Amino acid sequence: MIRDEDIQAISTAVQSVEKRTSGEIVPMVLAESDSYSSAHWRLGIFIALLGALLSYYLFPEWEPVWYLWLELPLLALGYALAAYSPLKRMLIGPRVMAEEVHQRAIQQFHVLGFSKTQNRTGVLIAVSLLEHRVEVITDVGIDSKVPPGTWDELVKQLLIRIRAGNLSAGLIEAIEHAGEILQTHFPADRENEDELPNRLIIDL
Repeated sequence: MIRDEDIQAISTAVQSVEKRTSGEIVPMVLAESDSYSSAHWRLGIFIALLGALLSYYLFPEWEPVWYLWLELPLLALGYALAAYSPLKRMLIGPRVMAEEVHQRAIQQFHVLGFSKTQNRTGVLIAVSLLEHRVEVITDVGIDSKVPPGTWDELVKQLLIRIRAGNLSAGLIEAIEHAGEILQTHFPADRENEDELPNRLIIDL
């Protein structure tokens, strides 16, 4: 989904934007924000029990132990089927997905060292593909000057691009949009030191 030339174009967009602002932007793309193992087990158990029940009515002459043995491959089948993204999203539910994406973005925010920057003006743009969600996490230096809701349009437009199959173009537009916001409140200074990665962070 993301080609080498797309990665380079996104990294170039970050470097270009950061020449105009003392803020720092880090784009990140995740395959998923959690393994959601409970969804796999839920479907596996459901299919195993349903299969055993149907077998009981279709083959009442079987010994009881055969119904139990049948449940094992059906459990494995259901567990594997839950890897199918649309089905997995349905099993997880929007509330849980929203919570997991937010928590993963917060975790990566700290792992990447955003809170250790001098002026606390970092922006993380996190895309989680399985959940079809985007999170923008900003540091306290930005939160003190940029009003709530400022990033909503960026998230909206990036999601539109992702649904249309234009992830890379959407990320570049989001980076440029974030740069315009940051330039207004945090124009480039003399030092303009890079403290965060100027590249796309990928976990696919």
